[in-house]
Parts: sequence; structure tokens; C-alpha cells
Amino acid sequence: MATLRSIDVDRLGLDIGQTLTVRLERQIQEAAALQKARIDARRMLARRMLSAGETRDRLVRKNHDAPIIDIIILELVADGWIDDAAYGRAVIDSVTRARPAGAKLLRQKLRSRKIVDEAILQEVSERDSNEDVEAAFGFAKRQWAKLEEVPRPKAIRRLAGLLARRGYEEQTVTDVLQRLGIE
Repeated sequence: MATLRSIDVDRLGLDIGQTLTVRLERQIQEAAALQKARIDARRMLARRMLSAGETRDRLVRKNHDAPIIDIIILELVADGWIDDAAYGRAVIDSVTRARPAGAKLLRQKLRSRKIVDEAILQEVSERDSNEDVEAAFGFAKRQWAKLEEVPRPKAIRRLAGLLARRGYEEQTVTDVLQRLGIE
């Protein structure tokens, strides 16, 4: 009928030769469905880190029932398979590794990965604005040097647009342009 973990066999009190009742059959099917979802989720998580939200979406696409998915997500979080805070920090590191990024872009990247961990979102919100300006300034200085051949008004627009796309607030962009001596 189903392949179950020994812990599930013990929990259900199954014995060889035991009479199968409708209730027991339903419990066995539920335990088997949990195990199938557990295996699917662990396979996904063995390939790469996922947030709880991403894992939930993928399990839904594999046609697992919502109550079963809820149980599996809680198990995976408790067992350390899913850690949205650590995953969020990894996403932030990945986004900022080559080029700096503002809080707006970081929040967008976290939301796209379905990371709703309050601690990591708070960490992004509390980023030091001075640190943001310094990182943006260094980035903008390198980019400005590449725009020497471009007419000045067009170069300013390009640089401001680049900083905005990297998630910097308007005030940060203005501060950076002023520090570069651009009016």
C-alpha cells in the first residue's frame, strides 16, 4: 500500500497481520503523502538553497496538498533545511558582490525569492545610509570615468539611471552626483 518511515509505522501502531480499517488506511495514505512531499522538498533543497516560500510554490507545482506542505515546511525549518535569514544574507552577498546595491534593489531581490524573514528585511532597512553613499560613490566614480566620450548631459542621465537601477534612493543619487562635482 505504501512505504513508510519506521517512525511512522511506530506512530501508527502498525503490526504484521493487523486488520486494515478505513481510518487506518487514511492515516497510512496521509503518512505516505507526507513522506513523498518530504522527499521532493529535500531533493529540491539538496540542489540549492530555497526560501520557505519558494519551497512551498515548488511543492504546490508538484501537486502536494496545502496542509501537507505546511507540515513539511515546518519540519524543514525545524531541521535546518530551510533558513530564510541565512538565504537572505546569501542573496544580499550575491547581489552586492560585483557592484554595490541600494536597499530598494535588495528588498526587491528578497521579495522575488519569497524571503519574508523580518530580521533580514529589517537588516536591509537599517543599512547605514553613509555606507550606501560611500559604496555608490565608488561605483559611480568608476562608471563616470567610462562615460568620458559621451556628451555630459547624456552621461549624467546614464549615471543617475544606473544608480537608480541599482536600488539607490533619489537622495543618495543626488549626493553621489554632487560629490562627483556634477551639477
